[in-house]
Amino acid sequence: GDMNCYLCDSACSTYLSSGTCRPPSKQGNEQVEWGFLPISKDIQDIPPHKYNLVSAYPPDLGLDDPSLHFTFCHSPHKPAVGIDQIWYTPSSLDCSGLRHTCKSEQHRLDILKSGLPNGFHPSDHMPVGCMLRWTKTDKDNDNNGLDLKDLKEDDHKIIITSSDPNELRAEANEWLSKCPFENEMQKKEFEYICSDVIIPGGGGGGRIKLRRGKPTQEQMKEIKEKRVRKEKLLDALSEEGTFILKRVLRLLKEAV
Repeated sequence: GDMNCYLCDSACSTYLSSGTCRPPSKQGNEQVEWGFLPISKDIQDIPPHKYNLVSAYPPDLGLDDPSLHFTFCHSPHKPAVGIDQIWYTPSSLDCSGLRHTCKSEQHRLDILKSGLPNGFHPSDHMPVGCMLRWTKTDKDNDNNGLDLKDLKEDDHKIIITSSDPNELRAEANEWLSKCPFENEMQKKEFEYICSDVIIPGGGGGGRIKLRRGKPTQEQMKEIKEKRVRKEKLLDALSEEGTFILKRVLRLLKEAV
């Protein structure tokens, strides 16, 4: 995100990487912001955090010459390095690649000459990015108890260990609570996909439970629509989210 501070020397980056603002900065014993502003004692006394975080981009990248690697250039020839940052937990993630902020040498020179935003960049910040890969998962930590080897399984390899409908629905709800939906709309879309088939104007509010037998034209239309929307939703989710929802669907299917 846009951290509004240097990656190499700031209270924010020091706090994220060290868990506290008390360790001395590289310039000396006094903690500094933007390389020269003293950090107040109130900030240094902020309670420490317990997370293990590292920056995807090296803190000293562009330190000697900000024009070589910058993420912010509001005015011509006044680049700022490391303003936009990515932090991750190395205990569970591995950074295997970084996005270069400029597409080419000429692209970099053009931005330095004009500043940002310009006709090609609607923001005064350059986009940053990285490739993260799961390393391992502890079933007692915040990774929701998922075993990463399970994410490689196909639908037909998902093992169902119970035949009790109530237990199957309970397990489905437990898995669903772990799904990393990107927004509330995705969650509501999945709830619609799992809802009973509806016949417009039918009795009982128009909702029926489709079990066996030949479906009506209205049922077929809704079934096809939900099938298309299901595939679209699965394509939009991460590998972890796709696996979870496929398992939830399988459990709900077995519970019928």
